[in-house]
Amino acid sequence: VLYHQSQYVEASVLLQPLHNTWPESSLGGPALRLFGLASIKSGNVQGAVAAFETFSRRYPESGEASLNRLDWGKALIFQEKLKEAISVLQPIMLDSETGPLANEARYWIGKAHLQGKESDQGLAVLAPLLEDDDIADDLRVKVVLAASREVAQAGDVNRALALLSTALEDVHSSDTKRELIHALCDVLLDAGRIDDATPLVKDYVTSNPDAVTAAELQLRLGDALLEIEQYE
Repeated sequence: VLYHQSQYVEASVLLQPLHNTWPESSLGGPALRLFGLASIKSGNVQGAVAAFETFSRRYPESGEASLNRLDWGKALIFQEKLKEAISVLQPIMLDSETGPLANEARYWIGKAHLQGKESDQGLAVLAPLLEDDDIADDLRVKVVLAASREVAQAGDVNRALALLSTALEDVHSSDTKRELIHALCDVLLDAGRIDDATPLVKDYVTSNPDAVTAAELQLRLGDALLEIEQYE
């Protein structure tokens, strides 16, 4: 109840003696998992990593073993322990090459490589997901955003735009479409293609319920127009 009321510190305090005192009971595993999740939510990443690692060692046959490993890897990426995160996540991807958990693990492995400035490895890991028509929209958008950002930074603006445009045609949620349009605007503005960016930014601003995000993008466009002396 405390966890679902977003009282994560209080939930962690309540759970700690439970999973420490009765690790072999039927409540030990669930308590440890929930302690790790509550620790992440409360900002105690170190405590969460320790909990996920302990769960993996103590309950290897649990039905939540792979999901716990995924949370463990993500927490390590948050700590910038990228190589360690990759080694934790790889078994999920290798155990079942397809499926939601394997796809999610592949995304985070790719992200860890990209975060570690290993562009080629990261894009190679993400490539199968870019070609998979069956992955969920939210994961597709995360993969496309990561890959397009990387190739745009490497100077391949056209490839970045193609990735974003293709994803925009495939996804259905209005929220995910907005994320992709925002990324398109960013790529065009970064590349100095102001004429292409202007109508997209204006459409994004008028249709976006998030006023702060819309305002930030509008200010970016305003700065870009000032730089090329389009004062009106």
